[in-house]
Amino acid sequence: MAHQQRLRLTLRNRTNDREWKHQPVEVTEDPDDHDALLQHLEAMARDLDRRGSGQAWWLDQYELRVQGIDQAWRDFRVVGRPGR
Repeated sequence: MAHQQRLRLTLRNRTNDREWKHQPVEVTEDPDDHDALLQHLEAMARDLDRRGSGQAWWLDQYELRVQGIDQAWRDFRVVGRPGR
């Protein structure tokens, strides 16, 4: 049976190693939740874009990262891609 885990989601600039935004979120440890988690991360990037100068923040130099808070979790990173 799947259980809830707290994860830390981070949007980071890879060129200067600066974190733009991070937040905790609870997810169910289930392979089907990866799509929902990636959608949540991309929504964070879109939110930052709306607060910025109108230029896409989710570009090659940015990285979205997921880490476990309470226990080890499958840490993974998603590197940005050109465009929105």
